[in-house]
Amino acid sequence: MNGPQSCCDYSKGKTPTAGHLSLRRTRPIMRSMNWKQAIARWRKLPPEEQDRIRLARLPRKVARSMAFEGEPVDQRMLERELDRHARQPVI
Repeated sequence: MNGPQSCCDYSKGKTPTAGHLSLRRTRPIMRSMNWKQAIARWRKLPPEEQDRIRLARLPRKVARSMAFEGEPVDQRMLERELDRHARQPVI
């Protein structure tokens, strides 16, 4: 959207589409499943897969949190650090 337009500009009688409201152009706001289906699918996963997904999401969560606090950090660096720790033998 350019200029004075916004997601709340209904002056032409048209409401904005989900694509206009989404901050991420690659994904629509609504997905094909609702939250109940997403939770059911998550609970069906084996614990090892849940752990793998949680660990894979950590670098992005940390990078976003740090950026929100005004201290941006490189997400790729966090991913490399996580990989390095995952390869270390457990004592």
